[in-house]
Amino acid sequence: MTMIEHLKNRIERLNSVGEQSFNRTDYSFGFDTWRSGTLTLLRRFLPNEVELIRQIQNIDLRRVNFNRTDSLAYNIDACKNEAKEILEMLIETITVEQRDPVEKQSFDFWNLLHPRVIDLAKLRFENGQYADSTSACLREINSIIKDYVRRAINQELDGAPLMTRAFSANNPIIEFADLNTESGRNIQLGYMKIFEGAMIGIRNPKAHANLYPDENKAIHFLFLSSFMFLKLQEAGIINEE
Repeated sequence: MTMIEHLKNRIERLNSVGEQSFNRTDYSFGFDTWRSGTLTLLRRFLPNEVELIRQIQNIDLRRVNFNRTDSLAYNIDACKNEAKEILEMLIETITVEQRDPVEKQSFDFWNLLHPRVIDLAKLRFENGQYADSTSACLREINSIIKDYVRRAINQELDGAPLMTRAFSANNPIIEFADLNTESGRNIQLGYMKIFEGAMIGIRNPKAHANLYPDENKAIHFLFLSSFMFLKLQEAGIINEE
């Protein structure tokens, strides 16, 4: 029996609570017995649910009418409703937690990345070659811009100096914005810094902290590479079907 089935069983048992008394007068006995069994279950299988266990413990069962001797002498219905609500909330929480891993597995971040990144990095990444998956993308970006600049001005540049020359806000070879406006020049300068920074801080083999990224950091690097490919595509430097 699953935990959810156990909890549903405890809720089902609540239906008969209060129908019978102890010594013909004490109708609190049934609820207290139910509560004891429920707390034993929760402490055994969900020991970390301290607050929820405390809520069950603190349900205030009491006699509210001393003129009666039947179950209506107690606030049993209110206690049953409170207990049921607590357990139903727990069932919902467990259901969501069980569903989340499936949703996470079905989420494929590759669908969000530029096709060039998928072609260059996916196999490397899935083989655990996180650094190489990132480097492959940045090498390709560097190579694309290098070839374009060489054809444009017949100069052989590489890395950060290449990015500075290619995207300079003063005299760019590759334009990302209208340089006749201050806003456009700021945009151009910002993208130049992004490309420069990627080459200095990530692609540069001397950036020791990034030589061996873990899976999470590599994913972030791949999204940065994807954005850079997208900008090159928008500028007409590369074409994707």
